[in-house]
Amino acid sequence: MKKIISILLCAAMLAGVLCGCGKDKPSQTEEPGVTTRHQFTAPTRPQKTQPENTTTPQATTTAETTPADSPAQQENTKLFTFEDISLEVPESFEDVTAQLGMDIQGFVLGNDEMMVVATAESASGLDYYKYAQIIAATNDTSSKITDHGDYATFTYEVGSMGLQYRYVVGSFSSGDHNWLVQAYSQKKDFEKYEAILTAIVHSVKLDTEKASSDDTLTKKFTYEELSLYMPEEFGDMSQQVGLDIYDFVVGINDAAICAARNDGVGYSYLDYAKLVASATDNSGQVTDHGGYATFEYQASGYGMDFAYIVGIFPAGDQMWIVQAYCQTKDVQRWKATLETIIHSVEIGEDKTNYQVNEEMVPYTYEEVAIQVPSSLKEDKAAIEGSGFSFCLSSGSMAVVGLCEDVSGFGELTEEEYVDLMIQANNLDATVEKHNGHSIFIYNGSGMYKDYTYMGCSYKRGSEFWTIQAYTNATSYAENKDLLIQIITSAEFE
Repeated sequence: MKKIISILLCAAMLAGVLCGCGKDKPSQTEEPGVTTRHQFTAPTRPQKTQPENTTTPQATTTAETTPADSPAQQENTKLFTFEDISLEVPESFEDVTAQLGMDIQGFVLGNDEMMVVATAESASGLDYYKYAQIIAATNDTSSKITDHGDYATFTYEVGSMGLQYRYVVGSFSSGDHNWLVQAYSQKKDFEKYEAILTAIVHSVKLDTEKASSDDTLTKKFTYEELSLYMPEEFGDMSQQVGLDIYDFVVGINDAAICAARNDGVGYSYLDYAKLVASATDNSGQVTDHGGYATFEYQASGYGMDFAYIVGIFPAGDQMWIVQAYCQTKDVQRWKATLETIIHSVEIGEDKTNYQVNEEMVPYTYEEVAIQVPSSLKEDKAAIEGSGFSFCLSSGSMAVVGLCEDVSGFGELTEEEYVDLMIQANNLDATVEKHNGHSIFIYNGSGMYKDYTYMGCSYKRGSEFWTIQAYTNATSYAENKDLLIQIITSAEFE
């Protein structure tokens, strides 16, 4: 239970570390105009007689026009679709995004007289109307913003390179991002094309199911027997965070996933989820998904509030605690994605037979060096107050080392020291000879789980180094040779 609480409390600390690395983003309580990140440059179609517009000039105020019925009334149209957005544009419009060389999440369409620029940006908790307010304020326009129920529009005017342009702008919400659609022409031609430009903006349709589908989770992440799908931009943050209590941490500054294993012997996944939830502010609202369970909770850290979605997944006699979280203020933006990540978790074959699954790598602590499976990582938290010098752990296996001064006992051989240690600790142990060493073997229990331990002692002057490796009692038989290999591999400087 203590470890469970530590895992949950460290999640709040972890969230603070992550969010401390991020850039501030406008929330729904910020006043328009506090940021310049939404300032837009509207390109012009490349042509010999008209230079490309490469700056974002100061805007002037204009009034929005009444929507036209359809661009089809002005010119034959075609449907253009990009990801989750579609709109009707004149047949003469071409996709010039690549031609203009613009690095945007979106597209640019147009002909010699008119153009449409559509860009997508993370919502950051902003709905379409608030997003429109910020865009309008950033472009210094006092034009009236019209709310159409599920999108908003406004107009503005800019000058660049000696030319004046007039825009009809639409702001649309789609899942965890917003679309900004700008249709425009030169000011001198705006009256001629106003109906077409206005109708283009009002023709926008969004496929919200596609926007929030699993297709956004394109990157598969695997850690031993656990796998999940996450957004492409998520990466490994374990080194950046530096918390030893988790097996892994992946994410970005705005949202992340942390996971840890714990012993689950004697519990069903549902009962275990209720146990873990009881250590949070959750009131017992645990959902059983038939094979795993989830619940939600909130916690604070570093002066910020965080929202968590937790999944409990059984893996043999262990339980995976997988937490997906973001700041509470960003829940509207991230919740669907985080839920999808949790529900994408799969537990494959339990890789407890390390001998056939992993390569051996060296580990050195002070004067002693040993060979261990590559998945074993240093776990400083596990040895706090224990007296051990080091601990390496992963899954159902761990290796610990201890150095003891025995100068008060006279000259002892390795065999005599092993016998003395067994007696002093009242161990029900057997001793076997392997690779020229006396190996002691015994069973023990901890955290509702049975383990089998193997140890080997090395004489170093008046000191003895003891290397112990242990694993779940149920997987001892298949890992015995590996445990022997580990504890008899010690070399000293």
